[in-house]
Amino acid sequence: MKKTFLLFTALYFSLSFAGGWGEAAFAQTNLVPNPSFEDTIHCPTLPGEISYALDWISPTLGSPDYNNSCSTGIYCGVPINYTGYQYAHTGNAYAGFCIYTPDTGNYREYIQIQLTDTLMKNEKYSVSCFGSIADSSQYLSNNLEFLFTKQMIAFPSIQHEIYLNPQGKNKRTVFDKTNWKLVQDTFIAKGGERYLTIGNFLSDSSSTGIYVGGANVGYWSYLYVDDISVTDLKENVLAETIPFLNISIYPNPVHDNLIVEVNNQEINELKIYNSFGILIKTVYIKQSRTEINLNNLSSGLYYLIFKNNNSKQFSKTIIKN
Repeated sequence: MKKTFLLFTALYFSLSFAGGWGEAAFAQTNLVPNPSFEDTIHCPTLPGEISYALDWISPTLGSPDYNNSCSTGIYCGVPINYTGYQYAHTGNAYAGFCIYTPDTGNYREYIQIQLTDTLMKNEKYSVSCFGSIADSSQYLSNNLEFLFTKQMIAFPSIQHEIYLNPQGKNKRTVFDKTNWKLVQDTFIAKGGERYLTIGNFLSDSSSTGIYVGGANVGYWSYLYVDDISVTDLKENVLAETIPFLNISIYPNPVHDNLIVEVNNQEINELKIYNSFGILIKTVYIKQSRTEINLNNLSSGLYYLIFKNNNSKQFSKTIIKN
């Protein structure tokens, strides 16, 4: 029901601003193929079949799981699988793996994928995903990290942590067993990176795990992940599809302060709507650079609607984490 309403809201905004008003298009390319694990080679039937999700593999001897509603068995379904009960954040599928296992000698699981393009030197990128702790977990851990490498990494004989330094990590998101929580970080690429590996690269002694009990299966912290994204932040600006439009918005996703740079004297007003179409804030643009504090807003999708002197309106979406 929630997803249907959000899709309806997005469609409403899209249609509303495509009518008699002008509409500014924007480009934001996700470099992760199959980001929500919807494309399958086979429907999973047993644990450890992450390779059945197109383009995804395990780089170690660990056995990350692929869960999809197409599965007819008891192990790998959605929303019910052997580690818990959770609907997908979007679509019908997600991955799952252990990020903290204090009783099994730093046992770890990772997932890896080849990006659709090589990262550019000195460019700033955003990496993000949504995560939720499985019901079977007796521990809650927030240790999730993102490693970018030039070559595919392969450690087929190990099941412990990988001794490499990831560029992105979860710095503030607190996972739970009910909700999907957004994890997002930014980093500067060295250039040439083409592979993304996701997991916990810390030992158990260096990780944080809070005992919550309530499960009779997993002496672990097991994380579901969905909607993986890697984007070049230079693309997170409105495209100049209308000759006089020249607006930059960053960072996106945003945590505290959103910067809006308007090199166009005709843009004079900005309205912020939530995903339900409710007006949250109105900002009057009086200078070329405006800083907007969004710290009090809940995590989620928001619409920015700009207005110029001719009452034309242009839309842009942002993610608040």
